[in-house]
Amino acid sequence: MRRALSLGLLLAVLSGVASAQLIGITKGVKGGINIATIGGSDAGSGITAVTQYAAGVFVEISLPGPLAIQPEVLYSVKGSKAAVPATYLTPAMTLTTTLSYIEIPVLLKFYLPTPVIKPHLFAGPALGILTSAKAKAEYPGGSVDTDIKDVITSTDLGVVVGAGIKLALPIVDLSVEGRYNYGMKSIDKQDGTKMYNRTISILVGIGF
Repeated sequence: MRRALSLGLLLAVLSGVASAQLIGITKGVKGGINIATIGGSDAGSGITAVTQYAAGVFVEISLPGPLAIQPEVLYSVKGSKAAVPATYLTPAMTLTTTLSYIEIPVLLKFYLPTPVIKPHLFAGPALGILTSAKAKAEYPGGSVDTDIKDVITSTDLGVVVGAGIKLALPIVDLSVEGRYNYGMKSIDKQDGTKMYNRTISILVGIGF
């Protein structure tokens, strides 16, 4: 009985070790551009996208089979641009909103079964922590910068979907991906206001 129990425990331990060996961990850095805008019924008219940037680090945890989990920590800059028509008191101007976040996506990745070049799909939630929020009004003859952090929510929540290609090289992995972050939480502190981040990102990564 004792031998059977000992053998069972040994098999369980060996099975756990074998499973652990199937799990690979890749660390890396990534960066690229954000094509960002603000959507929603209260975003206003004349809204256009701005080109910003994102950069940070990631850890990819490969699971048995085609799946992997990838948490990330990114510094991601978003925002929008809007044309504001002239009024009796103000001239026509361009208003550029710049919102900077520490963003933490947790992505589930699905790899297609190819040997060296590995296409993959991914999706998952992303939490954004606001670090700064500014608005710049540009008009003929000048401009004005305003800190608007007091009217923007301190956190953002989005859903990320995307696709990419990873090239497995002898020393490093290179990846290129496109993703869309669909904001689910209004960024305006005023109750009932519907304004959301909408961001397309193109990122290049190096994994070790």
